[in-house]
Amino acid sequence: MPNNRSGYLKNLLTYFISGLIRGISVLVGFLLTIVVTKNFNMSDASVFFLILSLTTIFSYVLTYGREYLILSEVAVSHNNKSLNDNISYVMNRALPIILISLFTCIFLSIFILNLNFFNNSSLAINFKKVIYSIPALTGIILLSYGIQGQDKISLSIFTSRILCPLLIIVILNFGSAGSISNILQLYVVIAWASFLITLICFISVKGNINNKDDSNVYKKGKDAKNIYLFAIGVCQQVFVWQGTILTFIFFQNEDISLIAVSQRTALIISFILITINAVNAPKFARFYAAADFVAIKRLAVNSAILAISFGALVSFFMFIYAENILYFFGQEYSYDTDKLKILILGQIFSCIAGPVGIILLMTHNYKFAAISSIIALLTSFIFVFIFRDLIGLNSVPISIVLSLFLKNSIDMFYTNNLLRA
Repeated sequence: MPNNRSGYLKNLLTYFISGLIRGISVLVGFLLTIVVTKNFNMSDASVFFLILSLTTIFSYVLTYGREYLILSEVAVSHNNKSLNDNISYVMNRALPIILISLFTCIFLSIFILNLNFFNNSSLAINFKKVIYSIPALTGIILLSYGIQGQDKISLSIFTSRILCPLLIIVILNFGSAGSISNILQLYVVIAWASFLITLICFISVKGNINNKDDSNVYKKGKDAKNIYLFAIGVCQQVFVWQGTILTFIFFQNEDISLIAVSQRTALIISFILITINAVNAPKFARFYAAADFVAIKRLAVNSAILAISFGALVSFFMFIYAENILYFFGQEYSYDTDKLKILILGQIFSCIAGPVGIILLMTHNYKFAAISSIIALLTSFIFVFIFRDLIGLNSVPISIVLSLFLKNSIDMFYTNNLLRA
């Protein structure tokens, strides 16, 4: 009994600390949005959010979905290794992908973005300024997932969610970035500095749990079809930035900041779910390696209850004070609360669904995770294409909610079948 109580308190402390760090990361993201909207006009702010979305998506594209293999592999068979082992792991698993990302960016910069078709595009000109940040961001993603697999959840949140945006905030607030062009160029330096810090964190950290090698788990990850991992990595980032992308494709560029502010604000609701998933992902991987489906189900139910409780509470206050929240970004943003209120509903459903998405990934059901993501995103794009003239810009947040509902519903179906087997 004392051991069970001690284990419960330890888990509770882990959730609390990780939740606190995750809360700080949400605050940093919120502050970044405020600082950008305060320092730049709506047009330049829209450019910044669009470029940020493109670099983030490209950095995940160029991981080729390997971040989940690294998380699973480190959690099960590479935890608690020595400094030399960690350096060797980086050289073998992460460095080749980072180099591929670098060569891809060089090719894009020299041969593609210099074509006449792109030379006259302001988007291409701005994208060229930040393109060499992408390999660094790719490395941060891979190594942060590795740190998460080491059970250093708070540190992984810091490296992946806090470090880079915090440095941007500092420069915008206390530096002399000046124009949007200058901050985009500085972003490359910030990204590589953040990568070096993340690299040092990974190779110098040892996990808390001693594990034996499990070749079966690695084999399952190794044999997973690359196309599914690639699709998952791309789709997950498109989900995060789909408001910005849809607005860029179907509406005016000046509208991007309106949607980006509302979507980034609504994401505050799901921070507790993201925290729970970050803490539990290595546990799901280990339970699956041990074929302990009862433990997976128990952990999933507890996670969902916790996510619903906190998500509903935060949603209630955000819904009531939507106008006041948006006023932080400037008076011009506070007049349009409908988009934020619509997006709040979508985040509530994500909390209800709980950790179904991460369970599919940690149990190597990459095919099902990819299918649900692709179906949901295609539906979202089709919805905006059909209804943009009828309901205008509100078609974007509605499509986001629809995509979240579809993805989580399909993931719930697959996860229930998995746990019932």
